[in-house]
Amino acid sequence: MCPITKRVKMLNPDRRIYVYTTPAENALGNIKVGETTQGSGEQGVHERIRQQIKTANSSPNYDLLWYCQSSAHTDKQLHKLLPNRVSKKREWFKCNLETVKSAFNQLTQGVARPNSYSMRPEQQDCCNEIVGHFNNGGERFLMNAKMRFGKTFTAYQVVRAMGIKKVLVLTYKPSVFDSWRNDLEQHVDFSGWSASQAKDGKVNFNDPTVVFESFQQLLNGGKTDDNGDLVFTGVKKKASSGWIYDIDWDLVILDEEHYGMKTPKATEVLDALTYSHQLKLSGTPYKTLASGEYSDEEIFSWRYVDEQKKKNEEGSEPHQCMPTMKFHTFNVHPSVIEEAADSGYSEEDGFRIEKMFAARDNKFEYPSVVDAFLATIGKKRVKGQSWSPYQADSISNRLLDHMLWMLPMSIDSVTALCEMLRNHPNFEDYDIINASGNNTVNIGDVKEAIERNTRTITVSCGRFDTGVTVPEWKTVIMLDGGKSPEKYFQTIFRAQSPLKGHDDRWHDECLVIDFNPQRLLELVYDYCSITAQASDSTEKAIKEFLEVASLLEHGENGIVEREVGDVMMAMSRSGNFSDRFGSARNICSNSADERLLEALADLSATKAKKIEVLLGSTSEVEKGKVSRTLTQREKTDLKKVLEDIREKAQTALRRIPTYLFITTDIEQNCNDIVEKGSDSDLFEEVTGISADIFGHALDIGFLDRSSLNRSIADFGYRESQITLDNFLTQK
Repeated sequence: MCPITKRVKMLNPDRRIYVYTTPAENALGNIKVGETTQGSGEQGVHERIRQQIKTANSSPNYDLLWYCQSSAHTDKQLHKLLPNRVSKKREWFKCNLETVKSAFNQLTQGVARPNSYSMRPEQQDCCNEIVGHFNNGGERFLMNAKMRFGKTFTAYQVVRAMGIKKVLVLTYKPSVFDSWRNDLEQHVDFSGWSASQAKDGKVNFNDPTVVFESFQQLLNGGKTDDNGDLVFTGVKKKASSGWIYDIDWDLVILDEEHYGMKTPKATEVLDALTYSHQLKLSGTPYKTLASGEYSDEEIFSWRYVDEQKKKNEEGSEPHQCMPTMKFHTFNVHPSVIEEAADSGYSEEDGFRIEKMFAARDNKFEYPSVVDAFLATIGKKRVKGQSWSPYQADSISNRLLDHMLWMLPMSIDSVTALCEMLRNHPNFEDYDIINASGNNTVNIGDVKEAIERNTRTITVSCGRFDTGVTVPEWKTVIMLDGGKSPEKYFQTIFRAQSPLKGHDDRWHDECLVIDFNPQRLLELVYDYCSITAQASDSTEKAIKEFLEVASLLEHGENGIVEREVGDVMMAMSRSGNFSDRFGSARNICSNSADERLLEALADLSATKAKKIEVLLGSTSEVEKGKVSRTLTQREKTDLKKVLEDIREKAQTALRRIPTYLFITTDIEQNCNDIVEKGSDSDLFEEVTGISADIFGHALDIGFLDRSSLNRSIADFGYRESQITLDNFLTQK
């Protein structure tokens, strides 16, 4: 029989190799490596294992660790590459799963690394967009992808697809280096690549090399003043990593770009570097999106909504493992508000829960109020009423076993609450973890506490709100009072890590608990407005969000499920229309031309001549750069000019709500303002610019048409609910 015939004979598309263990064997460090062709997929593997251990139990006493299709290779071939075969147990080995995966990849791909997974469709789409953009002359790109997307892996695939070698990763979190290095060193696709830290010295770039450095090191060199504050010593001052400024990098990656990368000091670092392409990664780049800094062609987005849609479409991993978010808001019990009044604090805007946690010297200023609050959210149920997650029939207590509580930014508050929780009878079965100050610094300590205790509460005022994975956290309680959608969604996504229960099924939901119902509605509005697709209205974005995330408000009258209209109207009660229209998100000042500059010059004092002198022609402006090298003084002047242009435009945009309110026409989008023309004189009188110039600004990309369309549509949605007094207050 010829070798070719023999190989064809080995092919079996139904063959799956599997790895499992039992409690008894696991205690000895043993795992079983076998194969099967019966049934299909994971179900067929389970059937085979049950036959082996002679049980028909639907929840057997074994753990399936891994399985994969293996049409061309048998388990016997794999056994030859595995160490420590257990005597008299020919398919049992004393090793770990990573060893098995590495051996399997050595057998199938010639690389002894444990990971060989391919890109998911959305990761492939992201990679293709970035590579295509860069290959077509693009210089920068924003990967806006939520937690668990696999941003690191996808970024590496971009490097691989482009065939580049010199990559610099900048981060505000030095601790992520290990994660980036592990992803690189454990996957077969990146065999031969190397990873190092800048502080370890200059490297050669014979093979693809990823160099890591933190902004902290670049900005202060580890130096502090007499008060212990970081000292900025400027770029190139730290000898061990100063060499990175001498390299012409193929790609600079900014990890978690929402952290302070737009500060003057961070900008100084980036300006001092030389590179061809820049890739920003973030799960919550909402400030960047809101600024309008990036065009639609420079952004790839993978949102919570996209993930959950895929989950519902496929019903399979990897999306099936991602829990659906359930938002539950609770009104504070009247007894707590009464106690606050009796304790001597009141606010013009009413009771604010974050005020309740004010503390000094590790002690609450209003301890009786906090005690009353903890008492009302105890476990005793009141028929027909719900004042806490423990009292809500719609909330499973198993989701409250391990929680993250987020307080206002105060170490004193966290310390005081931890002490009170430890001594409160309602929480006596919880281990309380203080994640602030010099207390629990490493996430590993939190995980160890969770392993030791059946119930835990981790109390924080900012630590562990991003970049960490604790699968056991299935509930986040927001008590901080903050109104930043970026910060809020960073934190609540900590509850969305995949976790399998004792029944070997993925947890299907996670909880966000908020004691400020109005705040949540406003944040959902902001989140949906900012992350909406360019062609979508805010109303449509909210509708899509609520299809995959329920909003339930609990109170004295039971449970109310919030709908699209509730979220839309939330902004009419608290938002500022003029600020919404005048947001920097709506403007790309670098796209201004001479015609627009002249129009804006008439609006107020102008610096139009200065920009013409600096640039010669506005056609030379592209993404803030010109055809010649500007001096530092010219760069400063140009920045001021661009800021002046943006401010003038914002002045005009802030007046649009006034025009919409008083005009007799009905405008649903920008085109209605430009094309109808019946009130064009009124538009110019109110805003200071003509409808024709407004249309021109839209056509050249100076104004973001899609964002303004959403703002106009949202205003129209709420206009019938707005009185004159209300409008004058908010505009």
